[in-house]
Amino acid sequence: MNATHSSAVNSRPSALVCRGCCCGSSRKHPEVDFEKQIEDLSSVARVRTLNCVNECARSNIVIVRFDRKRSFWLGEVNSDASTLALCGWIGAGGVEPPPPLLEAKIFMPDNRL
Repeated sequence: MNATHSSAVNSRPSALVCRGCCCGSSRKHPEVDFEKQIEDLSSVARVRTLNCVNECARSNIVIVRFDRKRSFWLGEVNSDASTLALCGWIGAGGVEPPPPLLEAKIFMPDNRL
């Protein structure tokens, strides 16, 4: 990998996806294709899964970090429509305001990572 490619990859936003105790669980969310969600998010961000972020009431959590100063916690990302909107928003650089579908999902956690 050349330095230019490495720099471009590292400058991509990151998406931290909770897949621990209940988020990402087909037992709790049988309607969600979690593998496809990871695949879709991977097209616009560096994706990493986390065990649990202690926000189970808002399950399925995705934390998007555009840079050191801009990060957003989104809960209940449980539909193809919300995943598609999230991918579009990430791909556009997280322009403000976020799409209405996502704006309702953004929250401030009690314990930030």
